Amino acid sequence: MTIEEVRPSEADSISVLAHEIWPLVYSQMISGEQIAYMLEWMYAPQKIRTEIEAGTVYLKSKQEGDAAGFAAFGPVEKDGMAMLHKLYVHPDLHRSGVGSALLKDVEKRTD
Repeated sequence: MTIEEVRPSEADSISVLAHEIWPLVYSQMISGEQIAYMLEWMYAPQKIRTEIEAGTVYLKSKQEGDAAGFAAFGPVEKDGMAMLHKLYVHPDLHRSGVGSALLKDVEKRTD
C-alpha cells in the first residue's frame, strides 16, 4: 500500500474516488439525488483544488496500484494540530488496514 499527497492538478482523482465510494456507502441512508448533490457540492474537482490551495491536505491511498481511499485534513496549525475533514475507504477494502494507514499518515504529518 502507498499513500501519496494529492497535488491540486490531481484533484480529479479524489473526485472520481468519492463518486465511487459515496453511492456504495450512503445509498441506504440518503436518496440518490442527495448523494449527487453532496458529491457536486463537496467533491467537484475545482472545489478540491481550492481546498488544497488554501491549506487542506488530501492524501490518497493506493493498494496494488488502485485507489483504495482518501483522507483530508488541515490546514496544520503552528502547534501541529489539524482538523480531520474526511476519511473514506472503498467498501471492498474495509477492515484491510487502509483507514488505519491513512490515519497514521495524517498523525505523522501533523507531529
